[in-house]
Amino acid sequence: MRRGPVARRLRGPFRRPVLTAAAGAVPVAALAKAGATGLSVDVAAIGRAGWEALAAPIENGMGLWAGVVPTTGALPATGEAVDAVWRPWRELGLDVALLRGVILTPACGLAGTASPVDARARLTRVREAAGALAERAE
Repeated sequence: MRRGPVARRLRGPFRRPVLTAAAGAVPVAALAKAGATGLSVDVAAIGRAGWEALAAPIENGMGLWAGVVPTTGALPATGEAVDAVWRPWRELGLDVALLRGVILTPACGLAGTASPVDARARLTRVREAAGALAERAE
């Protein structure tokens, strides 16, 4: 992947920048041109158009940090968290082998969680979902 102007200025551990996109339309092409090697998104917020915008960059090596567990409200079942990535991935016809490079995360920062116990439960669910997604992708 050709490095953009932002990435060329980064040094040390930041040589492979992962950018976080807020809800709504994710400017994937602009972020890729800026030199992002990965994109972190709340997958519940991007919709079909967001997934379509992500498909080509993912196929070209851009990493995906997929926020699959909300940081407030009800904790989803493990299968629901997995399906948040699996269903759109398969609907778009993306290669299942590329799922090995997807990193599952909470949908947003954990500062809004109700308590440290709640934050731990959400991180545990992310870990469980990552394992289940890996099994499904085999």
